[in-house]
Amino acid sequence: MIKTLLTRNYLYLLILVLLISNIFFASKSALCCAQKTINEYAGADVGGLANDFIPTQVYILGDSLTVGFGSSGSNMVDKLSSMLGPAWEIRNRGVGRNTTAQMFARLDRDILAPHNARYVIVWGGTNDVYQNVPPGETESNLQAIYTALHNEGIKVVSVNIPPSKLSPTWTQEIQNTVDEINMWIVNSAQNIDFKVDIYKALENPGMEDSLLPIYHGGDFLHLNESGYFFVGESIYEAVDWKP
Repeated sequence: MIKTLLTRNYLYLLILVLLISNIFFASKSALCCAQKTINEYAGADVGGLANDFIPTQVYILGDSLTVGFGSSGSNMVDKLSSMLGPAWEIRNRGVGRNTTAQMFARLDRDILAPHNARYVIVWGGTNDVYQNVPPGETESNLQAIYTALHNEGIKVVSVNIPPSKLSPTWTQEIQNTVDEINMWIVNSAQNIDFKVDIYKALENPGMEDSLLPIYHGGDFLHLNESGYFFVGESIYEAVDWKP
């Protein structure tokens, strides 16, 4: 009788131990799965991009047009950024009154040195023509910029000089220089992946060589917010964007 009771109690104890063990391991497994789920969500932001995600870098090299002078606040960078989305980051390296020689002089510091540019938009030349820089010199500077970027494996986007006929300091000689440089960019410049003819896009069909009234920023040389937004849209549509 006593032996039977001991055997029965032993079986009960064994069953109890097994039950406790199963509960422990099941809880541990559930905790691990829950922790994994928490870690996965902790590694992503609201937009679904990981916190350590590095957006594709786009740089813009230029002058006051690149800065957005004449606008009430927003410029082409804002428009382009909104169209590309959060997977892209645009860095504006425009400096007012810069000539193409000055742009080339700071190319390494402002764009090449970080070694992270995927695309570079080059928009310069307006200051050259208004400072009577010979067109051949402007073309040489631009080509040096295009080639330096190309040699680093960067996608090069060229934007030509916009129309400015009604600007107070405009002359026919200036117009001739603009036409020559723009024609060179379209037909002869090398190491460019995408060419944006912003001149034709912004030109007033009712008064050739001048900006459309809805786009000029007051001096018929710079643009307003709508004009810069239009430039951003034009660049976006002309380029094959690949991260």
